[in-house]
Amino acid sequence: MSIALRTGPIRKIPVRNFSSCLLLHQKKKNVPAKKSWFADESQIQQKRGPTTPIQRVTYEYPPPPKAKPQPPPESSAWRKHIPMLVGVAGVLWAGYALNYIFNIQEGEQTTLTLNKFTAYKITYREQVGPNLIAIELSPKYSAHMDILTNGGTLWNGKKLWSVQVKHPEIQIARKYTPLPLYYMQSRENGEEKALLRILGSAPDEGRLVLVVKKYDDGEMSRYLHSLPVGSEVELRGPYVEHKFPYTHADMSPVREPMLDLPTRMKAEKPIDPAAIPDNIAFFTAGTGIAPALQTLLSRNPPKGFTHVYHSVRSRQDIPFTRFMLFLEKVGRAKFHFYVDDENKFLTLQDIPKPVPKQPRALDTPEEVEPTDVQPASTWPNAVAQFADKSYKPNYLKGPSLAVVCGPPGYIAYVAGNPGFNNDAPVAGLLGESNWTSENVTRMSEF
Repeated sequence: MSIALRTGPIRKIPVRNFSSCLLLHQKKKNVPAKKSWFADESQIQQKRGPTTPIQRVTYEYPPPPKAKPQPPPESSAWRKHIPMLVGVAGVLWAGYALNYIFNIQEGEQTTLTLNKFTAYKITYREQVGPNLIAIELSPKYSAHMDILTNGGTLWNGKKLWSVQVKHPEIQIARKYTPLPLYYMQSRENGEEKALLRILGSAPDEGRLVLVVKKYDDGEMSRYLHSLPVGSEVELRGPYVEHKFPYTHADMSPVREPMLDLPTRMKAEKPIDPAAIPDNIAFFTAGTGIAPALQTLLSRNPPKGFTHVYHSVRSRQDIPFTRFMLFLEKVGRAKFHFYVDDENKFLTLQDIPKPVPKQPRALDTPEEVEPTDVQPASTWPNAVAQFADKSYKPNYLKGPSLAVVCGPPGYIAYVAGNPGFNNDAPVAGLLGESNWTSENVTRMSEF
C-alpha cells in the first residue's frame, strides 16, 4: 500500500488576529457570519481615548546653607576645679554615711540616742517566770562596744532611765527599764550554760537585759515574746524618768558597785554623820521592780539603805532572787514580798513613816559620775561587816524618799492617781502615812 504525499510550496495566509481567522473559517465552511464577542481594536482605542506619553520629572533640592563657624566658649577659672570639688563632695558624703550607719559621733559616750532608733540584737533569752522572760540585747555594730570601752557608761544609780522599743509592723513604741546585767556562757558538768551576771568590765558595758511580761492584749509584749535569739530590735533613749537629789553625802567617794560574789566586796567605812544619805523606799508591783534593781545594781548605787515593797501574784513571778539575796547580805537593801496566792497584801500597817530629807548641796552638778571608792575598813569584806552585830551603820533609819512603780491601779492604791502632769496630791496608803508630793515619785510600769 502506497501513500502519495503532495508536495509543493505552502501558501501563507496572513492572519492579523483571532477574529480574522474565525471569519475565514466560517467562509470556508459556509457558516453564516456571527457577531464576534471580541471588541475591535479600533473600538477599544476609541474608548480609551488618546494616550498621553508619560514623562519622568525629577526635582533637585539645593544644599543647606553652611553655618558660620562659632568661636569656642571661653572657660572660666572655677571650671578647672570641678573635678576636685566633686571628689571632695564624694569623700564628705561617704564620711557622713559611715557616721550615720555606725552612729559614731565626736564626744558621744553612749550607744543610744534620743534622735533615732539604734539597732540591737537579741543574744540570749531566758524564761524567768510564767509569761515572764529576760532578753539580753547587745549592740548590732561592734563600734558601739568600742565607744563604751573607752570610758563611757549608761549606768548611774543616781537616775532612773528607760528605753523605747519599736514594733516595726504596727509602728508603736513602749518603754522598758533596762538592767545592768548580761549572760556569760559557762560550762558545767560538760554542758554549756548561761550564767546571769552584773555588768562590771568595760567590754560588756554595751549589753543590757529587759524583763518583759506577756499580756494577752499587749501588742509589744507578744511581739517581743515571739522573737528568737538573733533577731534585731530597735531601741531609742535613754529617757531619764527620775533623778535623785544631790546631797552632801554625794560629795564623798562613791559606793562600791555590787559584785556577783558578795564576799569579794570590800567593807565600807562609816559615813560621816554630817553627810548622812537619804534612804529610799520602793513600792513596786509586777515588772515595776525593774527600776529598783537598776539603781541598786548600777555603778554609783545609793549610799543609803533601800526598802523594796514588792507585790506579785505568785512567787514564781519574782525574777533574779539571787541578786536580791546578795543585796541583803551586804546590808544595802531589804525586800518585802506581798504574794496574792499566799493572801498577803500590802496594807497601811506596812507603810513606814517618812523622815526629813537631807539638805541639798549648794553645788549641784547635772550629772554625778562615779569616781573613787570608799577605802576599806577593818572587816575582810562587806558580808562579814554587815553580819557583825557590833556594826551599827548610822544610815539605818526611816526612808526619806518614796518611788511608786507599777500598773495604774496599783499606783492609785498606794499613792493616789498621779493626774495628767503627775502633779496630783499624794493619796492612798502613802497619803494616809503623811507622805507628800515633795518626797514621792510616781512612775508607770515600764
